[in-house]
Amino acid sequence: MTSGQTSSNSSSEKYDVYIGLDVGTQSTKALLYHPFSNKILGRSSVQYDLSPNPNNIIGRAEQSPDLWIDAVIQSVCDLSNRFSLSGVSSSSSKEEEEQQQQLWILRGIGVSGQQHGMVALSDKFQPIRDAKLWCDVEAAEEAKVFSEQASSLLQNEQQNDDIKWTIPPGFTAPK
Repeated sequence: MTSGQTSSNSSSEKYDVYIGLDVGTQSTKALLYHPFSNKILGRSSVQYDLSPNPNNIIGRAEQSPDLWIDAVIQSVCDLSNRFSLSGVSSSSSKEEEEQQQQLWILRGIGVSGQQHGMVALSDKFQPIRDAKLWCDVEAAEEAKVFSEQASSLLQNEQQNDDIKWTIPPGFTAPK
């Protein structure tokens, strides 16, 4: 290695960690990943429920976006507190004890979430109501009408009566 070059496995990379988040409809799950050892160092999760449906509206499935934000904060704080992102955790091996004395360096956070949901926002980008979830099929009739209209337009444009377009009621468009 010539002067000025660095190794791709520098000693600081031994302490790089990443947080992965999965924000779902039943819970938010977080993990702390250490690529140098290819190990998951810790996990955390926060469970939550759907919003109440007091009028028993068929097909309704909604949640407050605040639940997701609070769960992300809580699960990341839990990992941060348990590992201090400075390596403080309980362990039994000498290697892990040595790693605990080093500073964990958070290099990134990856997030996955729900698709086909809808969060209506104000002009200040704040939620104005509970989010419609992917599993909300309250708009089944709207999806049927939308599908019929879209199919008719495509049939006329393509001059083919066999064209059908079906929009599932759980997709975002009918919501």
